[in-house]
Amino acid sequence: MKKKENYIKYFTDNVDEFELSAYVCQAMFNLMKLTNMSEEEIYKKYEFTNNCDSEKTDRKALYKMLVDIEKIDPSIPYNNYYLNYFE
Repeated sequence: MKKKENYIKYFTDNVDEFELSAYVCQAMFNLMKLTNMSEEEIYKKYEFTNNCDSEKTDRKALYKMLVDIEKIDPSIPYNNYYLNYFE
Protein backbone atom coordinates (compact mmCIF):
# COMPACT_ATOMS: atom_id res chain seq x y z
CA MET A 1 0.00 0.00 0.00
CA LYS A 2 1.19 3.49 -0.78
CA LYS A 3 1.56 5.07 2.67
CA LYS A 4 -0.87 2.32 3.51
CA GLU A 5 -3.32 4.30 1.36
CA ASN A 6 -4.21 6.56 4.27
CA TYR A 7 -5.29 3.70 6.50
CA ILE A 8 -6.06 6.12 9.35
CA LYS A 9 -8.70 7.88 7.26
CA TYR A 10 -10.10 4.55 6.09
CA PHE A 11 -10.22 3.25 9.65
CA THR A 12 -11.91 6.33 11.13
CA ASP A 13 -14.45 6.46 8.31
CA ASN A 14 -15.36 2.78 8.64
CA VAL A 15 -15.09 1.83 12.30
CA ASP A 16 -18.45 0.69 13.64
CA GLU A 17 -20.33 3.48 15.39
CA PHE A 18 -20.82 1.27 18.45
CA GLU A 19 -17.07 0.71 18.79
CA LEU A 20 -16.11 4.28 17.96
CA SER A 21 -16.18 5.52 21.56
CA ALA A 22 -13.94 2.65 22.68
CA TYR A 23 -11.36 3.59 20.04
CA VAL A 24 -11.60 7.26 21.02
CA CYS A 25 -10.89 6.27 24.64
CA GLN A 26 -7.99 4.07 23.55
CA ALA A 27 -6.51 6.92 21.49
CA MET A 28 -6.87 9.27 24.44
CA PHE A 29 -5.08 6.77 26.67
CA ASN A 30 -2.29 6.41 24.11
CA LEU A 31 -1.90 10.18 23.86
CA MET A 32 -1.83 10.57 27.63
CA LYS A 33 0.95 7.96 27.83
CA LEU A 34 2.96 9.31 24.89
CA THR A 35 2.62 13.04 25.50
CA ASN A 36 1.69 13.39 29.19
CA MET A 37 -1.36 15.42 28.14
CA SER A 38 -4.30 15.49 30.54
CA GLU A 39 -7.77 14.39 29.55
CA GLU A 40 -8.95 18.01 29.57
CA GLU A 41 -6.09 19.08 27.30
CA ILE A 42 -7.01 16.33 24.85
CA TYR A 43 -10.67 17.36 24.82
CA LYS A 44 -9.67 20.95 24.14
CA LYS A 45 -7.02 20.21 21.49
CA TYR A 46 -9.16 17.77 19.52
CA GLU A 47 -12.33 19.83 19.91
CA PHE A 48 -14.75 17.44 21.51
CA THR A 49 -16.19 16.78 24.96
CA ASN A 50 -17.04 13.71 26.97
CA ASN A 51 -20.74 14.48 26.52
CA CYS A 52 -22.80 12.64 23.93
CA ASP A 53 -21.34 14.39 20.93
CA SER A 54 -22.14 13.57 17.39
CA GLU A 55 -20.56 10.60 15.70
CA LYS A 56 -19.05 12.92 13.09
CA THR A 57 -17.25 14.95 15.77
CA ASP A 58 -15.89 11.79 17.40
CA ARG A 59 -14.62 10.44 14.07
CA LYS A 60 -12.90 13.74 13.31
CA ALA A 61 -11.27 13.82 16.75
CA LEU A 62 -10.20 10.18 16.46
CA TYR A 63 -8.61 10.89 13.09
CA LYS A 64 -6.64 13.85 14.46
CA MET A 65 -5.53 11.88 17.52
CA LEU A 66 -4.34 8.93 15.42
CA VAL A 67 -2.41 11.23 13.08
CA ASP A 68 -0.64 12.74 16.10
CA ILE A 69 0.03 9.31 17.60
CA GLU A 70 1.48 8.20 14.26
CA LYS A 71 3.91 11.13 14.34
CA ILE A 72 5.26 9.86 17.67
CA ASP A 73 5.13 6.11 17.00
CA PRO A 74 4.05 5.10 13.48
CA SER A 75 3.41 1.49 14.47
CA ILE A 76 0.67 2.21 17.02
CA PRO A 77 -2.19 3.33 14.75
CA TYR A 78 -1.53 0.67 12.13
CA ASN A 79 -1.04 -2.27 14.48
CA ASN A 80 -3.35 -1.36 17.36
CA TYR A 81 -6.23 0.20 15.46
CA TYR A 82 -6.29 -0.67 11.77
CA LEU A 83 -5.00 -4.26 11.86
CA ASN A 84 -6.77 -4.95 15.11
CA TYR A 85 -10.12 -3.89 13.63
CA PHE A 86 -9.94 -5.17 10.06
CA GLU A 87 -7.99 -8.39 10.44
